[in-house]
Amino acid sequence: MPKGWKWVKLREYVVSSKGKKPKRISKEKTKECPIPYVNIKAFEKGVIDEYTDGVGCVLCNDGDFLMVWDGSRSGYVGKGIKGALGSTLVKLDFPDIENNYAYYFLQSKFLDINTRAKGVGIPHVDPNILWNYKLLIPPKSSQLAIVSKIEELFSELDKGIEQIKTAQQQLKTYRQSVLKWAFEGKLARSLNHDSFDFHDENDLNKKNHGNQINHKNHSADKGELPEGWKQIQIKDVAETYGGYAFKSGEFKKQGKFQVIRMGNVRPGILRYDESPVFLDSVDENVLSRSLLKVDDIIITQTGTRKKRDYGFTVLIPKDNLLLNQRIAAIRFKKNYLPKFFLYFSWTDLFKDQFFANETGNVGQGNVGMKAVTETVIPFCSIEEQNIIVQEIESRLSVADKMEESINQSLQQAEALRQSILKKAFEGRLIAETMQPAAYKPKNEYFFDCQILAYILRASKKRNIRHGEMTLAKYAYLAVKIFGIPLSYVFQQWHLGPYPPEIKKAVNNKQFFQHTKYGLDLANEEKLIKYNNPYQQKTEEAVNEIVAIFDKYDSKARLHKTELLATVCKAIEDSESTDFTSIREVMKKWKIDLKNSPFKNKAEKFDEIETRQCLSFIISKGWDLKLVNY
Repeated sequence: MPKGWKWVKLREYVVSSKGKKPKRISKEKTKECPIPYVNIKAFEKGVIDEYTDGVGCVLCNDGDFLMVWDGSRSGYVGKGIKGALGSTLVKLDFPDIENNYAYYFLQSKFLDINTRAKGVGIPHVDPNILWNYKLLIPPKSSQLAIVSKIEELFSELDKGIEQIKTAQQQLKTYRQSVLKWAFEGKLARSLNHDSFDFHDENDLNKKNHGNQINHKNHSADKGELPEGWKQIQIKDVAETYGGYAFKSGEFKKQGKFQVIRMGNVRPGILRYDESPVFLDSVDENVLSRSLLKVDDIIITQTGTRKKRDYGFTVLIPKDNLLLNQRIAAIRFKKNYLPKFFLYFSWTDLFKDQFFANETGNVGQGNVGMKAVTETVIPFCSIEEQNIIVQEIESRLSVADKMEESINQSLQQAEALRQSILKKAFEGRLIAETMQPAAYKPKNEYFFDCQILAYILRASKKRNIRHGEMTLAKYAYLAVKIFGIPLSYVFQQWHLGPYPPEIKKAVNNKQFFQHTKYGLDLANEEKLIKYNNPYQQKTEEAVNEIVAIFDKYDSKARLHKTELLATVCKAIEDSESTDFTSIREVMKKWKIDLKNSPFKNKAEKFDEIETRQCLSFIISKGWDLKLVNY
């Protein structure tokens, strides 16, 4: 242990005072009750709704450390306000300790205290756990340094979390955009999808050449339907049924038929385990009108007025399900795909119609069967419906995977926060966060050639071959995302970020050779045998980049690699993850190639694939390495 540091047990060091319920409480501040009563609401939200005279109370001041002692939030800590301490709170005093050092220590223990609370009815802090914690007390100067480092790391972490949540919101926007585009006839037919869901060069060059449905001359932007489409009512292509009012007293915990009730239905999801109820036998007449069939669509008809917390639709995937009251079923004819309607029902176009028919009192809203049957929906050929459903599902599938990645990132961020606190109060944070001096190679040119060699060699092991331009893009990502210290300055080039210095390196016949398969190493032994501290890190970076694209053929991979590098460069140059700013950079990024039909990057990469790529970058946390926040 460093000199001047010491371990203490909380029970031997901390002074605690438990709040008390005052005999006299007023809902308003009066002469007799002028002191704010610091209950849970006042502590957590700063909202004072009770006052007392202070007789027999424990008083607290602004900035005192308070801990929730009783209830589901037991162990939660925060800084108090001036008043009389509530009966479910405890005031903790850490003598001679820097305030925020003690505060972060208590924060580091919340999960442990909360998950190990005592009590059968109302849980409360287990004093045997709390008072036996050991607290490492360094000198005041070290306490301040530790607090400063915690806050620095937390600030960076919070920025990352903010960006991840931005990506989450962008995905919601993207999902709605996909549905909107689909029913405006704007979704192009694309056979190649990836983690960004964009077209490859081959698809783009085939536009309007008969390889996809081409709704030419339509005016969807003006609110008109694509050519060949028309508007119909649900009753024109489907039969509709209302749910049956089953008697709850007859429900069982198990049985042949599960009764689908309001709580079981969420958008696109049947929650079978949400308070499930069953029936073993059902009258034939009731069964004929309430038994659902596979591919029926059901929609909830009741909820909170003006909140749109119903109108949820889901496709029925199996047999032996019964429809309860306040839910409608729609059974489509063969000329209308249930999934085509399902996805339309998630758009504002449908919801605006549906909720325009809402009736009910102030609290409860209802939409009747007549409104369901007469809702206007788009109609096109069954072939077009099939293609549009496939296009929607491919894009939403990508969004779902990205959402899963984002949720994992948020969980990892919280785990990292706890890890930072753990290291801080083990005395390891300051030493572990000291950064070594930046590495400076003796021969910068040779060092750069080595890095390029590592990229080529690692890629070749994964069956990826590079020309000069794709090598430049991999080098750009290695530098900007993975921190490989190449000396190159990357510029906006026709085919992506490119450093002019790289040409001199790859044309050095002593180290590299041009083959019909791409660049290769001419003298691997000389390049590799000299030690380079970034060899392993470079190879790991290449493996991660290759993993994004290696399932695609060469044409698709070229397109996707260029898109990723381009959007990363646009983020870097605009110093922002704002979508409009990034598209503006791409519009100004000129392409001056005789064989290219595109004049700039915004023409080459459309808004859909750019937005998905941006969400992918944010979900990986790469934007934090591209922008100096």
